[in-house]
Amino acid sequence: MPTLSLKYSIDDSGEGFKKLNIDAKEFTKIIREGAQAAKSLGSEISMYSSSVVVFNAVKDAVSELNSVVQDLSAAYQVQAQVETQLATVMRERMSATDKDIQAIKDLCSAQQKLGVIGDEVQLAGAQQLATFVTQRQTPSKTNPNPNN
Repeated sequence: MPTLSLKYSIDDSGEGFKKLNIDAKEFTKIIREGAQAAKSLGSEISMYSSSVVVFNAVKDAVSELNSVVQDLSAAYQVQAQVETQLATVMRERMSATDKDIQAIKDLCSAQQKLGVIGDEVQLAGAQQLATFVTQRQTPSKTNPNPNN
């Protein structure tokens, strides 16, 4: 426990004890006020610390969400690009209809659900294959339907 040492001299006039008593009361008041201020400051620091922790958690969550959105956006762009390329090549080389193109997309999607390979990879392969064929049924025959 901390110790406080005071040195006080008392004069002969008899006022010394009275003054010492007043100084001690004032000193106690100052100590109590200081303790209260320290306690209040401690509470404020604790609240600030909690606020900082919450703020950092929110900031980290937003950052992680932003990363996920960027990843999903990139995946969507890749998917849209291969679907557009497939449709373009199938229409130009095979005179494919929207129904023919959708059949290839559905086939690739079904195979992806089986865990074979991502449909965007299969669509890119089908687009490459469509570059060299002229019959509409060829891409689906080289990509067997997993439901059969």
